[in-house]
Amino acid sequence: PGRSPALKPRLYQKISVVSGDTTTAIAVEMLIIKACHQLRLGNPKILIIGGTGTVGQRLIRLLIHDNFDKDRIHSLSKKASKARHFELETGIQSLTWEGGFSERQISDYDIVIITTSGQLKISGQSFRGVKLVIDLTMPRFIKSIIHDIPSTTFTIDGGWVQLPEGFFFNGVDMGLPDRQTIFACLAETFMACII
Repeated sequence: PGRSPALKPRLYQKISVVSGDTTTAIAVEMLIIKACHQLRLGNPKILIIGGTGTVGQRLIRLLIHDNFDKDRIHSLSKKASKARHFELETGIQSLTWEGGFSERQISDYDIVIITTSGQLKISGQSFRGVKLVIDLTMPRFIKSIIHDIPSTTFTIDGGWVQLPEGFFFNGVDMGLPDRQTIFACLAETFMACII
């Protein structure tokens, strides 16, 4: 949470702002851009676990919009039918557990974003060779395997944003890491309420 991107308004076409998914996707994209610069990843190979879900779909569209290599972004889903539909719609390669994707293949990616933890059975050693893992799940999936993840892999507890100073809490303790850090989805909901 201490390294969360600052919440900055940006205009995106063809992406609706309705449920918090878009702000979460923007926050993650900002983390990816910063990580690519700091880790010197010029053209990263990205795997989005849960890429056909609402956050995953928005994130993929943002990455494409901002000129990430479409051929190096892959979505991993549980269901083949949903993955195939998304692949036809976006042109992004959609992999599935049903289609034979193996956790050993995770190590082929530079960046892995986990947007769903529903019934995931992945060991920490699967991330060998991965430079960055961003976990957006609640409760955090990565916590259960963190002791097995190689020390050369950076992990980020994603989905947080920093609110502008003095913006919000007015003394209310919401149990968040600090008075200006908030879940991106919650920040989007609050923004929608005050607009």
